[in-house]
Amino acid sequence: MSRLGKFLNFIQETDSGCWNWSGHKDKAGYGYFWNGQTNQLAHRWMYEYTSQQNIPDNIVICHSCDNPSCVNPMHLFHGTQKDNIQDSVLKKRKIVGESHVKSKLTVNDVVYIRSSTASLKELASTFGVSMTLISNVRNKKRWKHV
Repeated sequence: MSRLGKFLNFIQETDSGCWNWSGHKDKAGYGYFWNGQTNQLAHRWMYEYTSQQNIPDNIVICHSCDNPSCVNPMHLFHGTQKDNIQDSVLKKRKIVGESHVKSKLTVNDVVYIRSSTASLKELASTFGVSMTLISNVRNKKRWKHV
């Protein structure tokens, strides 16, 4: 049986149009397929197969349907990891900022921190956080969306 034939045996179509992978999956729900040499992400294998292009390592295959087990090529698109994260933020799938359960800062705090001339130590003490977090907020390594 061909690789494609074996691959197709693991697909279950849904009413939503997703082709769910029924083979091995990781904890996040992403499917894996033995490509003859190694286990490969199933959606990545399908994208490479249908596009007939090798995908560079720095490119990820994203899901427009936001279903990690979907391998429908019509639901897949390529981009960078940054593109993938921006897509998840726009779709409100990624919890950012003060809506995160562990957040100690608010948007107003971040604006204040970035405009303040106070030392890292003073700000960390004021907000009850580490100096590293204050530095990362100031340098836009954290709270990038603000």
